[in-house]
Amino acid sequence: MYKDKYTGELIGIDYSPTAIAEMTKKRDQIGAETIKFIEMDATQMKFGVNEFDIVIDKATTDGLISNPKGGEFIELISDHVGRVLKPEGIYVIISHLEPQDHNWLSNYLLPPLTADPKFKWKILVNSVEASKSEVKPPNVYLITKKLLQENEDKDEERVSVEQQYYEM
Repeated sequence: MYKDKYTGELIGIDYSPTAIAEMTKKRDQIGAETIKFIEMDATQMKFGVNEFDIVIDKATTDGLISNPKGGEFIELISDHVGRVLKPEGIYVIISHLEPQDHNWLSNYLLPPLTADPKFKWKILVNSVEASKSEVKPPNVYLITKKLLQENEDKDEERVSVEQQYYEM
């Protein structure tokens, strides 16, 4: 995003002080003052309510799903993302998981997001079909937080899922 001239503040978090030190060193080498790195556990985010336009998860979910407590951790992260993401904000998950794998969407990711009845969620799964000789690229989940309008039925389904396929 920095290389693409994004002008807003970028914040990266990781629970590993080693990762934070390495990323800070790289940031300083390229002079990217608008990027901050903070040592923080994603299951215990200290950010305020509605603070971010975009939250990006690049392989965190993939790493957690194989852990015996992975589902619990995904739920905690999802709860925090739902809190820190602004209405109309987008939660981007870059993952090799398919929507049906381990039922991770319905069992772990969605329950915390849908707990607040003021919001609905639109999920767009972008998938690339790889040829048999290629490794399949990850899916990109674009999960948009939408404020429920006054005229909308609060008892209606508050999650929509759509999947788009692209060829390589």
